[in-house]
Amino acid sequence: MALTCVCWVLNCLVALLCVAFFTLFERKVIGLFHSRVGPNKVRFLGLIQPLLDAFKLLSKQTLVPLSANKAAYALFPGFSLFAVMFI
Repeated sequence: MALTCVCWVLNCLVALLCVAFFTLFERKVIGLFHSRVGPNKVRFLGLIQPLLDAFKLLSKQTLVPLSANKAAYALFPGFSLFAVMFI
């Protein structure tokens, strides 16, 4: 049972990393087409950019409506991610 959970978590992490680096590849190609500063002209071949994008996404300030259930408002995005990764 524990091994199955560990394999599932590793598969989820690999899928998320694949999406992050596919996004990096897409930005590199689009940056080459447009000749603008992007992942094709930054240091370390732009490999740190997916990590910085994730940090930026997680560090953004979230505005919670006053009439919202704060626990549900915070937890349901994680539940939906869990459901998608489980399927």
